[in-house]
Amino acid sequence: MRQIKSMVDLIKEVIEKDGLKKRNREQHIVHRRIFLFNLLREKGYTFEYIARLFNMNHATVLHGIKRYKDLLSINDVRLQIDTERYAQKFDDLEAAVIKYNLEKDVRKATTLTDLDIIKRRLDNGMYEI
Repeated sequence: MRQIKSMVDLIKEVIEKDGLKKRNREQHIVHRRIFLFNLLREKGYTFEYIARLFNMNHATVLHGIKRYKDLLSINDVRLQIDTERYAQKFDDLEAAVIKYNLEKDVRKATTLTDLDIIKRRLDNGMYEI
C-alpha cells in the first residue's frame, strides 16, 4: 500500500531540496518561499511554526504572506511562473488529503492557538463531518 505523505512532510522535502531555508533574495527563491508560507498559513499553521520550518522569524513570514497576496492581486506573471510547479504539486496532494477528526482535535485543544488552528481547518473543509 502506498503511503501518503502529509503536506508538511512534502514541504520539508521541498525546502531542503530547493534550498529555501538559506538566506537568499533571488526572486524565484523568494516567490517559492512566500508561496509555501501562504499555503501553510491557509491550512491553519501559525506564523511561528512556519518560521521554524524555514529557520526564519515570524515577522518575515507575515511580511512574505502580505507580499504574496500583493503580487497575486496584480497577477504578477513572474510569481505565477516561479510557483506553478509547486501549485501543481500541492493541488495534486490536496486530492489525497486525509481529513482531520474534529472531536479529537477539540478534546486535545489546550490553547487559543489550538482553537485558531481548528477554526482554520473548519473554514478550509479539512474535517470529516
